[in-house]
Amino acid sequence: NGRMTFAYNQKVGVKAAIRGTVSDGAEWTNYEVSTDVFLNPGSGELTRYFGLVGRYASNSWYEFRIMYSPTGKLTGALARFNKGQYNVLQEINAAQLSACLESGEVLGTGVLYNVRMSLIDNTIKIYFNDHLLLIYTDDSSAALYRGTAGVRTISNSCVIDEFIVAKKD
Repeated sequence: NGRMTFAYNQKVGVKAAIRGTVSDGAEWTNYEVSTDVFLNPGSGELTRYFGLVGRYASNSWYEFRIMYSPTGKLTGALARFNKGQYNVLQEINAAQLSACLESGEVLGTGVLYNVRMSLIDNTIKIYFNDHLLLIYTDDSSAALYRGTAGVRTISNSCVIDEFIVAKKD
């Protein structure tokens, strides 16, 4: 149990970022975080970002990021932010996201998706609509092993529901 704390971050160019993290989770190690997210296409030319955050501590975290344009094109990435350094660990294209959809579903904005990140030791598993999307093992010296969970948005008005964190042994 915990409370979500939201913070407005500095503007990134003309984009504004909001981050929400669970209070009292700084010492969490192995867990799974999931949420349902509705990606609102919005208007204008800006690309929007939704990120599911894991192991957030001391300005470092992992993020499964979904990037989407006002035209509805979606791509993704698993990234590590480490004290100001941003590293894309694995890119995810629209075809990979589409492969996680049920027959007849179309990838785009205006749809409710479930996203989940499992963080066990140095292995990260990403799920999109309950389908395993990727497995990444972070063997680098910059690997993160503890921290809270949350969400991060940039230039968007997405809707987040059913945010759940579950301990895993």
